[in-house]
Amino acid sequence: MPKTIGYHPVKSCYGLWLPGDDRDLLIVAAAVDRTHMHLLLPYTARDIDITAKWIADQTTKAVHRQASHQGPVWAKRWWRGFIFDPANFANAGRYVERNNIRHGLPARPYPWISDFPL
Repeated sequence: MPKTIGYHPVKSCYGLWLPGDDRDLLIVAAAVDRTHMHLLLPYTARDIDITAKWIADQTTKAVHRQASHQGPVWAKRWWRGFIFDPANFANAGRYVERNNIRHGLPARPYPWISDFPL
């Protein structure tokens, strides 16, 4: 099996995603919609399932702090793609950035997106 160079997780939510700034995770691209989010993460030794759960937990806490909604934020299931090729990594980044552009946002609208070459 080829060496994994990155991940493209997609998580569905019940409401808005409001990120906190207390992560030490490298996020290369992100698109946040009212029904789901896309992230592009470079490979790390961290387990991607544990990482995704941590992101969901942290963002749920942020929603509960910043909004009147106190119920569930994320659906139980999620999708992730394993990326093995630099060209596919770059394509996934452009795909995520196009989601932002389609919603009238800059390609990289969030200050917590890392300056990482696609």
